[in-house]
Amino acid sequence: MTRQAERNDISIIVPLKNEEDNVGKLVREIEGVLFARERSFEIILVDDCSTDDTVFEAESLRKLGPCVHVYSNPYSGGQCAAIFHGFRNSSGMILVTIDGDGQNNPADIPRIIEALEKGFDFVGGWRQRRKDPLFRKAVSFLANSAFFLKTGIRLRDYNCGFNGVSRALMERISPENDQLRFMKAVLVSKAALFTEIPVDHRKRAQGRSKYGFAAIMKTGMDFWFNFRCIKA
Repeated sequence: MTRQAERNDISIIVPLKNEEDNVGKLVREIEGVLFARERSFEIILVDDCSTDDTVFEAESLRKLGPCVHVYSNPYSGGQCAAIFHGFRNSSGMILVTIDGDGQNNPADIPRIIEALEKGFDFVGGWRQRRKDPLFRKAVSFLANSAFFLKTGIRLRDYNCGFNGVSRALMERISPENDQLRFMKAVLVSKAALFTEIPVDHRKRAQGRSKYGFAAIMKTGMDFWFNFRCIKA
């Protein structure tokens, strides 16, 4: 269900997990970028059962204005579940997802929006110059190869959480049949027209990554054995 009475042009969805030191700066950056475009927008912060003060920090950002909304997952369902929760509480016809750790640069949001407005229904971010350890880049390369073998669709960066999606396409996602766990692959497989654009990737300033080697490998194995490409 969307807030029809509060329809916005753009919804920015930010999944959060223990990002108390990053969420404030990120939201202010997003606001600075979108205020300059003079378009109606909302920023939807979705906490995925953080154990630090992320929720407190997110709630404090409401004072910045009515465009900031805060929600919490009832249980820890991961990044994609948080994004879907944000979508179900969004009102924009254009959706942009951006990681809550501050490594994605909000300055790239206008380029994602412009690509969607040209007719693409999915725009994937491609971290051309990643500021991550070598092992994460290596695992990401293997993951991208696995996604290609399973879907037949080649993307440079299946693991980037900085993406643009039309509302019509997002509405075709089901919370069942593993479509949330492998959201980006499902969106690309369902998209009528998609593209990738290079996006800036910054070093993590605060906090720690939630995806260690074991978690990345578990997700990869889960995808390889359980993913089904569903176009309907």
